[in-house]
Amino acid sequence: MAQKNPIYLMEGHMSNEKVRELIGQQLLGDIIRERRLRWCGHVWRMTTYITARAAISWFPTDYKRKRGRPRIDWIQTISKTSTEEVSNGRIFLG
Repeated sequence: MAQKNPIYLMEGHMSNEKVRELIGQQLLGDIIRERRLRWCGHVWRMTTYITARAAISWFPTDYKRKRGRPRIDWIQTISKTSTEEVSNGRIFLG
């Protein structure tokens, strides 16, 4: 007979944190942050003539942005993510 998942065996309500603890699942934000930094490291090691690397460092010269708050680009997102990770003591750069 197959074993049942321990979540279904317990009675009553269970918090999301408890479910993640039982399953061993990380927070979605942590997973996205980790993959974003991994992808960024992969792209930064590419040579400059490859499209992905060129797109990161490209800045339009004849572009007039629309009114309102400027959109956050990839470099700003990575900068914010890496700053959060370093300040939390999760990664070591150097």
